[in-house]
Amino acid sequence: MFKPLYGLVFVAAFSGMGVVAQPEIKGSPEELRQFLHPRDNTVSLTGQAEKTAYSDKAIIELMVTTESKTLSKSIEDNNAVRQTLVKALIAGGIAADEINNAKFSSSPQYGWFGSKPDSFEVNNRVSVGVTSEAHFLLVSKLADAQKEINVVNTRFEHTKKDELKNEVRKMAMDKILEQKAFYEKSLNVKLVAIAFNDGDVGFTGMRQERAMAPAKVKLQSLAEHDTAAPAQSTGFDEVKYHANIYVQYVVASESK
Repeated sequence: MFKPLYGLVFVAAFSGMGVVAQPEIKGSPEELRQFLHPRDNTVSLTGQAEKTAYSDKAIIELMVTTESKTLSKSIEDNNAVRQTLVKALIAGGIAADEINNAKFSSSPQYGWFGSKPDSFEVNNRVSVGVTSEAHFLLVSKLADAQKEINVVNTRFEHTKKDELKNEVRKMAMDKILEQKAFYEKSLNVKLVAIAFNDGDVGFTGMRQERAMAPAKVKLQSLAEHDTAAPAQSTGFDEVKYHANIYVQYVVASESK
């Protein structure tokens, strides 16, 4: 019994007593495409990797608050406190580019049934980046020393993001290459890469910051966020890097 190839039907046209060799190929568009242009044998290999890192930098946000009977005097006092603060931070070894003035706000303070403000309060945020326990302690002491300065927020970050992303990318790719070598040797074939996707490479943090009410607080030591912390820690400073990569190969030929 005749079985058509790729589900196609070959029809021959007859003329008189002879057969005219004019075959007609019938089938769906996909069946015709498969017959005329057979697909290469392909295989996709995937690799996954994950690595945990820990924060190596803290961003401390300080709120400088001053109050005076006039707005101009309150602004001047606020500026003076911040200048003194910045000088002390720089003298303590913190780089100037790690100290930034952030949000500025002012608000009138009214007394009971008063139509005119009794005083004006000015608030200005100052963020300080520190990478050592000594600098952490310095900021803590400066905040404790002046009633106008309060710690309102701290957040922790990992500064070597690009390095760790490349590291997990390489780990995932090494797994793919290991699979490729295994299949080439086991099946006596040659695999040639024709496409890849590494779009899923990134990181996730756990509780990256802590917000606090404007009050005198004890700053947590960077020693508790050292990169040598045990891997089982799930603290807010933990950063998980991951990579999911796939590579598509074509089976080019048998290995020689």
